[in-house]
Amino acid sequence: MTTEQRHIRFLLAACGVLALLYAASFVLNRRTAPKMATLALLNEKYLADIAVVRAVPPKTPLPGTAHPPEPTALEVRRADSLWTCVSGALRAPAAPGFIDSLLKKAAAARKLYLVSEKPSAFDALSLADGNAFRLDFLSASGDVRSSLYFGAPDFTGRLVSVRSASSPKSYQTQNDFLPWLVGDLTHWSDESLVPKASGILDDSDIQSATLFRATVPGQTASPPPAVRLTNNAEAFHALASLRNVAVREAGTDGAREPAAALRVEGGNGSIVDISLLPVSETASGGAAIGAYIAVPKIACGPAFSPADKAAAEAFSYALEISSWTYSRIMELFE
Repeated sequence: MTTEQRHIRFLLAACGVLALLYAASFVLNRRTAPKMATLALLNEKYLADIAVVRAVPPKTPLPGTAHPPEPTALEVRRADSLWTCVSGALRAPAAPGFIDSLLKKAAAARKLYLVSEKPSAFDALSLADGNAFRLDFLSASGDVRSSLYFGAPDFTGRLVSVRSASSPKSYQTQNDFLPWLVGDLTHWSDESLVPKASGILDDSDIQSATLFRATVPGQTASPPPAVRLTNNAEAFHALASLRNVAVREAGTDGAREPAAALRVEGGNGSIVDISLLPVSETASGGAAIGAYIAVPKIACGPAFSPADKAAAEAFSYALEISSWTYSRIMELFE
């Protein structure tokens, strides 16, 4: 055998070994790569039936999430189109579009990477009861359509562990549910001074705004008459843009007599009456020098359904606002 023939044989043998290694790599990859499925976390057929969303925080916060020191479950209940955040005696309008966005995201097909098919993996993935953040989706009759458990994100923060109560399987999926993995009712509620549940969404929806000032104790002169604004785009824009610091129960513990009252009338016939009261304590019990609470009451316009009107009338909450916000309101009517 010549040297050239030996070289050819060696090269053929080397090519054969490389071909075997290449084929073996496919087999190994198929064994080690996670199984992936494209599924929705919430069956789309249930969307129209969902009337309650319940958020149940874990006993200790998950990485990258936040909730009050003593987490309690909160519910968001639907009338017709209005969603109400409920926690104890507190009834507050939900942030506009917040629940609809959650339902849309949960019902959209997404990539799910299988991590385990055994319930024994729940603890390690922070998916067990008590150490996962749970979102329940219920019908108006109280039937649970789906319960989703969200656990710890991976080391990159891009994926999060998730499972359904109806399956022992654990998955990882895109970590895009963080906005809803918060147990603080203020986060879920409408932060606007003029609640969007009234249908007054921006300054173009305001027909008029009236400020009533209260008599200051010890004041000899009569308070200035009510000041009513119409066709004042700048003032209406400011009112529609004002936000709160926190949501609290409507009880006026720690509050003094109303300093003023604000009435906002919408072109849709809705009327929002807001009492403005100075407070000595915040909802967390801390000192609140110069702080105020605003207590909104909504009378919905004629286009609202009876169910939505009843839901709006049942709102019972107050907004903590800063002294700057209160002063800004006063300035608009000078």
